[in-house]
Amino acid sequence: MNSVNKTLYIPLYGKSYVSKKGLFIDDKKAEEIWEAEGFSLKGKSKSKWLAYYMGVRSAVFDEWLKQQMATAPDAVVIHIGCGMDSRIIRTGSKNHKWYDVDFLEVIKERKLAEAINSIKNKYGKNSILKVMNLDSDATTVKRNKLIGGHNAENEDAD
Repeated sequence: MNSVNKTLYIPLYGKSYVSKKGLFIDDKKAEEIWEAEGFSLKGKSKSKWLAYYMGVRSAVFDEWLKQQMATAPDAVVIHIGCGMDSRIIRTGSKNHKWYDVDFLEVIKERKLAEAINSIKNKYGKNSILKVMNLDSDATTVKRNKLIGGHNAENEDAD
């Protein structure tokens, strides 16, 4: 992916960030993808203010789209530049034909993230790991077994 396509992670981070805080939007899908993938953002891209902006912007677009869909129940929605957005879930579109459109590389990344999340949801967070997470000093496997700081596998575990 080129540098333009990689910007798709910035709105995803913003929506995940504000959704976790219960601000502006409820986007469990963004939270799920962000947490599972662990993309790397640096500098201004990971600014909480930019995240707030992304959340507000998404909330405004979501509300506008809901109004448009209510007035045109048979409309086709073409979501151009969709990136990793889950607007179709947030807006509750049921009767509309919906097309997510973006660069081929972005759509491939989106499908890969969806496939990985589907496997992790079905078989557990440790079903797909990065090789670095298997290092003896890595904490991912252990942390994936915790719920709120408590052992999720066995009540009697140390």
